Amino acid sequence: MKIETLMSKSLAACVPDDSLATATRLMWDRDIGFLPVVDGEGRPVGAITDRDIAMAAYMRSRPLAEIPVGEVMSCNVVCCPAGDEISDAQEMMQDLQVRRLPVVSREGKLVGVVSVTDLARASVDPKLGNGIRTAEVASTLAVIGAPRAGDEARPAVRG
Repeated sequence: MKIETLMSKSLAACVPDDSLATATRLMWDRDIGFLPVVDGEGRPVGAITDRDIAMAAYMRSRPLAEIPVGEVMSCNVVCCPAGDEISDAQEMMQDLQVRRLPVVSREGKLVGVVSVTDLARASVDPKLGNGIRTAEVASTLAVIGAPRAGDEARPAVRG
């Protein structure tokens, strides 16, 4: 089964010059926790999550309206082509320990996002047949949720 069959196509994205306030509003309005960051041609150049915004709000002494997305976004975004197999996306999610992947066209332009939630929904959708097994989704979640190398040494923030 191809990624394009189950990816979310209702896109919201921002650009590096947008403020974190703008990104937060987009996330709130769309009920999402992840935004691809694109250049002027619609090609992904980064990604930002609600957690990134929360950490920026905590760590910086500036209003969100004054902090550009480009200061906070993850720049090492990995995308998957829309025509790839779902198993390729699952493998990438596991290898990178990420819950979402931007999906790009052959030209490299953003066309969607595939998430672990999309995989889980597809695993119980009879219209999609046996393309994704629930056990595979559970395995992907287990790998994604495992501590990353070095995370066990990071002290917990209490407050």
